[in-house]
Amino acid sequence: MSALNSAFLNTGIAIRVSRNCAVDKPLHIEWSVSGQSKDMAVHPRVVIFLEENSELNLVEHFASSFEGAYPNNMVSEISLERGARFEHTRLQEESYSAYHLAQIYVDQKRDSTYRSHLFNFGSSIGRTAIHVRLLEPGAFCYLGGLYMICEKQHADVYTKVEHVAPHCQSDEVYKGILAGSATSVFNGYVLVQKEAQKTDSS
Repeated sequence: MSALNSAFLNTGIAIRVSRNCAVDKPLHIEWSVSGQSKDMAVHPRVVIFLEENSELNLVEHFASSFEGAYPNNMVSEISLERGARFEHTRLQEESYSAYHLAQIYVDQKRDSTYRSHLFNFGSSIGRTAIHVRLLEPGAFCYLGGLYMICEKQHADVYTKVEHVAPHCQSDEVYKGILAGSATSVFNGYVLVQKEAQKTDSS
């Protein structure tokens, strides 16, 4: 899906926070889909780079006024330099006929912090895949979320956390509320490299 996004990329945004800069208010991005085309497909990409000791709180909201079926194939690339702190909230409330497919890639340097908060309420199929690499000592990531779905909706969360360096920590907490014929899948994978001694993961 990432390759498909690269091939058909049709919208996107790039965010860069300078060294030692703390953005004091949350940045809110509204992704809204509207239109009448039966062949509509959305392939957005977000690129985020936080320099040393910078801080950002980002809220992404996915909504739709278009009730037809369409794929939203989203890719996010996030790079956190030393000491950077990133709070990342994603609220997915797209049409019940939509297909929300999100791939998030995160690279973390020394003493950086990444906190992900996922809320999945919309779309026919809502799938989020998060890949985090803790590249240097002291990096910390928290991956958490809630999905609340009904009828024939499906929620799918896949996480992969790779501990490359020693003395890093990762935590994950996901919860779901399902009604009717709704289904869900959670697949969490933690990979600890041989060099990543003193790893703390839960």
